[in-house]
Amino acid sequence: MLDKLELRTNERINCNDLNACFKNHEIRFMRDPLYRTCMTIGKNGSQLITIKTNPLWGVHESKIVLNPTKYESFMNLTTLVSKIIDPKELEITRIDHAVDIQRPLDQLLSGVLIKNKKDNTTFKENFSSKGKFLTGSIFGQKPEVYCIYDKGYQLASKKYKRDNSHELGIITRIELRQFGAKVKNKHLSELTKYIESPPFHGIEYYEIDDDSPKAQALHYL
Repeated sequence: MLDKLELRTNERINCNDLNACFKNHEIRFMRDPLYRTCMTIGKNGSQLITIKTNPLWGVHESKIVLNPTKYESFMNLTTLVSKIIDPKELEITRIDHAVDIQRPLDQLLSGVLIKNKKDNTTFKENFSSKGKFLTGSIFGQKPEVYCIYDKGYQLASKKYKRDNSHELGIITRIELRQFGAKVKNKHLSELTKYIESPPFHGIEYYEIDDDSPKAQALHYL
């Protein structure tokens, strides 16, 4: 699935003009370290899109950030973006692909092999009285990064209910984050190409077979 999109344009977006277009939505203005104006648009408590415009120094004039999974269809996504700016003026500069695996994080990490990527960073967090435990690991550097982490822990952290999360340690998310030149299809109209062609061909998962001293490749994601 597509988990995150960043789109940029050299056009400045007038956020004040958008209030009339999104009367039935929740609009909030926030502070941002790089842009003078940052506005979020949401509905029913769910944040749909973030607009950043009028940069403090020489970067793109405007940036739009959204999560495709929060839209019922590609048409709904493009319809909302069209109310803000002509989609033809936008270029995809970051795209995150994600897949959830019903397997504990430590077990997955012990058998995962990512081609041409090294394990750069490992994250550990305090959890109640149990001390620190593994929550995720990052492989590679920009413009292409793999991030494998405990999705249950992330959800529990957001809900502030770590001690009661039945998903903790069960759901592992694998994300492929691509930036700049690694984004092959840069126009919003080409977004469906990513859905039709899964990007996780660079990952192999191995599991030790009790009847064999060698690891057996189970599947490709």
